[in-house]
Amino acid sequence: QTSWDVGTLVLGRGVSVYGGFGNVYVETYFGDNLEYDWKNYQSARVSYEVVGQTIAVSVDNQDRQSVDVSGYNKHIEYIGEYSLSDSDEYYFTRAVIKSGFYGLNLLVGYESFPNQDAKSLYGVMWTFDGEYPGSFLSAEFSGEGDLLLKINADLGVLKLGG
Repeated sequence: QTSWDVGTLVLGRGVSVYGGFGNVYVETYFGDNLEYDWKNYQSARVSYEVVGQTIAVSVDNQDRQSVDVSGYNKHIEYIGEYSLSDSDEYYFTRAVIKSGFYGLNLLVGYESFPNQDAKSLYGVMWTFDGEYPGSFLSAEFSGEGDLLLKINADLGVLKLGG
């Protein structure tokens, strides 16, 4: 299954500034990172998109850098990331192969993180996009025989009151 290190939400107190200029998108964060207890944390990511394919470079003030590539089309979505840092070397790749059959998809991938053996990933996913895209239920397995169940339900923008 995908490591908990992949796609981790950054918890912090700070300001995020982001925006796009044509096919270029810039994201920044300035503040504290609560997960690692870093004060005055700063990060930036610059990406370039062409026809559903994106390449990006990320850096932060903790001497971590990475490059990632992602994309999608009617039949497949993929992402791969590689660390450029000597102190935090990792890589992963992952793909969702869309069957076109009632929202059922196949998951495949490979990952290697510090202090862990490299392992293959596989599983199944059922997407139930409906009114809010991005909702899914998945069962993910690794070459080590473990199982991880995930559910993601996008509720859209919630309105309180009348």
